[in-house]
Order: sequence, then C-alpha cells, then structure tokens
Amino acid sequence: MNYRKLVFALLLITCSNIAGQVISVEEVKGIDSTYIMEEYKNAFGVRNKSATFKNTMPYFIEYAELGGKLPEIAINNKAEMDVYVRIYFAPYFAEVKREFNNSELLIIELFSNHNGVIRDFEIVYPKDIQLPISAFEQFHKAILSSNLRLVFDKTHKAFAKSPWIGRTFSYNYNTIKEMANNH
Repeated sequence: MNYRKLVFALLLITCSNIAGQVISVEEVKGIDSTYIMEEYKNAFGVRNKSATFKNTMPYFIEYAELGGKLPEIAINNKAEMDVYVRIYFAPYFAEVKREFNNSELLIIELFSNHNGVIRDFEIVYPKDIQLPISAFEQFHKAILSSNLRLVFDKTHKAFAKSPWIGRTFSYNYNTIKEMANNH
C-alpha cells in the first residue's frame, strides 16, 4: 500500500472543512443516531455526528508529513468488512445503469482507539448513488458490534501521541456493483 496516498486520503477526508471543499452540511437523523452529511462537488460524505475524530488531528499524519515512515495499519479481517459493504451498500450500486470508470471509489475511513477497536467511520460516495441513511446506520452498527479491529504497532512513536488511528479502504464502484449482482 502506498502510504503517501493513505496519508493524502486521510487528510482529504478529515480536513475537508478547512480546505473549503464542502458545499453544504446537513444533519440527518437515523433511528438511533444522527449523522452529518457533507456535500462536495461530486460526492457526499457521511459520518456520525458524535464522531470525535473530526475535531482532532492525529499525530501519525503529522509524523508522516514530517518525513517519518508511516507504519502499516491493517484490518484484522478484510473479508468481513467486504461482506458489510456488499450487504449494506452494494444493492444501491446495482440499480445504477451506467458503467463506472476505474477511478470512481467508495471511500470508507475507519477510526479506532489505541487498542484497534473501531469507534467510528466516514464514508464518501458519489452523488448519483442514492444511499439511504438507514444503510449507513446499519453499517455503523455492524462494524461497531463486529470483531473488526485495526491492527498496528501500538508502540510505534507515530501512534503513541495520536488520539485516534485511521485507515482508508477504497472500493471501485464496478466492484461494488458486481458484489450486488453476485449476491
């Protein structure tokens, strides 16, 4: 994995308000949670309103910006996460008639504490896909109650001062569409 791209994606997602790329922000109520939906030029971003990661920059990004080599951040069971994407998001991609180009990506950012326990997420997706807030809420509940964990060297100085650890996962839209068709 190219960690410079990872750092760039993290910065893009977590700092989008600062960069002025957000067109509008709306609170959307689910059954049990409230979510923030940010509109960008070609996409929407969704996160839990109570997500604390939006208010603090993690040290591991600063560490990488200062020239430190970013240690690996992995997930303990990528196949399980793929199942959640297939169940909660893929059906909505199947309804889209157009073909997607290879650069169109569903971006899922997972945020964990220092033990790797996932605490929150942010998802960026295309404007022409109609994803209901219930899909985000079900995905949110599924990952929080799952055994998914971010895996990293807790003793590495890049993570020691970080209030949270994050990892970006990208799914090509055509891959998600295939997930739905093969479901």
